[in-house]
Amino acid sequence: KQWYQRRVRESTKKDSLRQKLYLEVNNYLREYKHHFVHFEAMKVFSSQLGSLLQMGKSNRSDDDDLMLERILITIRNLLHVPSDSSEENDLQNSLTTHDRLVLSMADFGVTDLLFYLCGNKE
Repeated sequence: KQWYQRRVRESTKKDSLRQKLYLEVNNYLREYKHHFVHFEAMKVFSSQLGSLLQMGKSNRSDDDDLMLERILITIRNLLHVPSDSSEENDLQNSLTTHDRLVLSMADFGVTDLLFYLCGNKE
């Protein structure tokens, strides 16, 4: 019985540490997401994506393909960051950071470039 109680206490400590670290990492990710919206990074992504896609697959170098891949992965990772529940419950501010990120993508044409990329057969 004592062994079981000790095991339960140890696993509870590990779970609480794991939960604390998870929340801490999520807070960092939310801050990054906020800064990407605040500093209009989508404007830069849009211009870079546009110029890379205009080159065409045959004219792009390996470095250009790598840059394209990194931009797409960054956008995917930003969209994957979970919303802040306190931000969603705030009645004063109707748009969450995620909403502002998606609007920023639409405003600077990133969504149009993503649609083009999805429909492109190259």
